[in-house]
Formats: sequence, structure tokens, C-alpha cells
Amino acid sequence: MMSSPILGLASKLLSDCLKKYLLLRSGMSLPVIKSLPDCTNLDKTVYPYIPQLYDLAPQVFQSITNLQALKVLYITTNPLVSAFALSLFLAPIFFVAGEINRNYSQVDRFWSLLPTLYNAHFVLYAHAIGLPTARLDALIVASVLWSVSFRGFLSIPNADYIRHD
Repeated sequence: MMSSPILGLASKLLSDCLKKYLLLRSGMSLPVIKSLPDCTNLDKTVYPYIPQLYDLAPQVFQSITNLQALKVLYITTNPLVSAFALSLFLAPIFFVAGEINRNYSQVDRFWSLLPTLYNAHFVLYAHAIGLPTARLDALIVASVLWSVSFRGFLSIPNADYIRHD
């Protein structure tokens, strides 16, 4: 009979293999970039992943009670697509809030937090699929500090772009 550390390792290896299998089965969620011009080519970086957006909402609702299925959906969906889906989710919320409050710039209240939210999404995605994340981790720290400074929790001397009421 196997000991529990061996079972734990076997379980992790099986989980990693399942992740790789699902990524291969569903198609890579990230484009293969071989040159700098490839980075700017929408035919390689964006257009192939747009169909994922059409199926995303039904897949989320179908998996809403299954955390493992949501994780698999998250790592098999291109991160640009899921970020755009988040934008599409937030847009009507801001619109309705604007109509209710008769203040049509509701997103302005969140503009100091939204970049950090999107950065956190990309950092989480990179961690989830096992990409090197040292630079992204530094990015999220800087982004959180930036957001916190705009929310008044951190005082930055000589920051003339911060509104002081």
C-alpha cells in the first residue's frame, strides 16, 4: 500500500497531466508567439480566441457549482477573452448605477481599482498555468500600491496628480 506522501504526489501529477490534457484538447489558450511582429498580429493573438467569448457565459453558468470545473474553464480560456468578458459584465452594472444615481460616470469611482483588478487577473492566470511570474508579481505589487495611493490609504509626497480634499 502506498504512503500518503506518495498518494499526494501521484494526485498532483495526475492533476498536472489532466490540466495539460485539457489545454491540448481544447486548444491552447495562449497564442504561440515566435517574433516581435507576431505580438502585434491580431490574426494570431486575438481573432482565434474570440469564439471562446461566445461560449464563456453558458460554460460559467453550467460550472458555477463546481469549483474544479471553473478552474479548468479559467485556464483553458484565453486571458484576454476572460478580461473582456469581465468588462462586458461590469458595463451594465455601471450603466444601471449611473441611471439610478443620475451620475453617468460611475466607472470613475472605480478607475483607480480596475487596472489592479485586471492586472491581478493576468497574474493569477500566469500562476494557474505555471508561467514564470517574477515580473508579474512585481507588477501586481506596484499596481496595488498605485491603487491604494489613489484611495487615500497611502500618502505620497509631491504627488500633484492625487486629489486632496
